[in-house]
Amino acid sequence: MKVWKFTHWSLNEFAGLLPPEGRAANMLDADGRPLVWKAPVRVAVDNEPYGKNHRPRVDISHLAHGSLVFNEKAKSALGSYLERFGQFLPLDVEGHREWFYHVTNLIDCIDPVASKKKPVTGIIEKEVFVASKVPQTAALFKDPRTAIVFMYANDPAKHELEKLIADAGLTGAAFEKPGSPQRRLRESR
Repeated sequence: MKVWKFTHWSLNEFAGLLPPEGRAANMLDADGRPLVWKAPVRVAVDNEPYGKNHRPRVDISHLAHGSLVFNEKAKSALGSYLERFGQFLPLDVEGHREWFYHVTNLIDCIDPVASKKKPVTGIIEKEVFVASKVPQTAALFKDPRTAIVFMYANDPAKHELEKLIADAGLTGAAFEKPGSPQRRLRESR
């Protein structure tokens, strides 16, 4: 069973969000444990131009590693499917409601011995999954070893999400092979 990273388009081409400063930044630690927020977290759009142009917003965008942000259109289209695997937490994005999506479905399925690691830090660079531990039915999940940085979709979940995303005309979502270079351009649609 193939596993994919569920992520976002390139931050060079599309505007992401700026994380809050101070204690509020810790609220974005998407390590797979359920999060509790008493009020929507306030964040701003990263409006800095890239080159000569301002970057447009997309329906599904980046705020913090290991999570995605959904606007109302994206949450409406994908929310009922994705709530099985995680939680949506409210954000105040410059006066507009958006949703921080955090996967809480933790599955220990990365082989730490077979995976390629960075020499000094031991951080996993290219994941090798234990096939027998990867869910056979559609699932979005995190592995405890990489939870703070990545969320994964198995093949059935990827195909279902691609259909839902296409049917709703959503922009911003991407699927990458684990261990691939961080390249999320428009053709990822």
